[in-house]
Amino acid sequence: MPASDYQEPFTARIPFPEYLERGRDQLVKLEVYRAGSLQAPASGTFSLFDPDGVAVVDAQAITVASSVATYTISASLLPNTTPVGEAWQAEWVLTFADGVTRTFRRSAALVLRALFPVVTDIDLLACYSDLDDLRPADRTSYQEYIDEAWRRVIGRLVARGKFPYLVLDPWSLREYTLETTLALVFADFGSSVGEGRYVELAEMHKRTAAAAWRNLNFIYDEDHDGRPNGHGKRKSAHPVIYLSNAQRGRWRY
Repeated sequence: MPASDYQEPFTARIPFPEYLERGRDQLVKLEVYRAGSLQAPASGTFSLFDPDGVAVVDAQAITVASSVATYTISASLLPNTTPVGEAWQAEWVLTFADGVTRTFRRSAALVLRALFPVVTDIDLLACYSDLDDLRPADRTSYQEYIDEAWRRVIGRLVARGKFPYLVLDPWSLREYTLETTLALVFADFGSSVGEGRYVELAEMHKRTAAAAWRNLNFIYDEDHDGRPNGHGKRKSAHPVIYLSNAQRGRWRY
């Protein structure tokens, strides 16, 4: 990495792995920032490597749209016959206005179906009807908070070794997503408005979100066939870990 990269590193926004669906055209993109400002690439290429390191997309020219690097992966490159799974990698080689070429890598997975968010503004208003009036004048929606909450949901599942695209009942993620979103909203209100009520609400929803995560379970597709396993048996978001031997019953002779 050149010295200029160490002194003024650029940040690629990569909240979780890239999930690519088989058999369909799909747009991928990469946002790159420096000091809070979006940095538009002057030029660049995109590559996609399968788990064996073979380039499915080999250094193809990107398109810059609204200062963001984009590339459309053709459905023909990821046909329905391609095995699904992890260990794919996307690679963006981008040259910026400072003349420096930077390479950004993002882990990826080929999936049957992507997982989508399950909370909307309607759900927030169902909990607090006055949120419509409290929303800042420069915002038309709470979507940014919902998006951040969803990024945390996906990131937490991945950190626990659970693949989000194998969750077959997305509604199971609703409570944790909803409580996390409300915690983010009220934490922001508390910092900008300064009212203790919002800080208290933020802390309350953080606790409720933590409880929702502890209780989270879902129907999981263990063998990547798009169908429930074990007759729909539910799987916990995180395993139970015993730190000591389980108690044993006493036998009477």
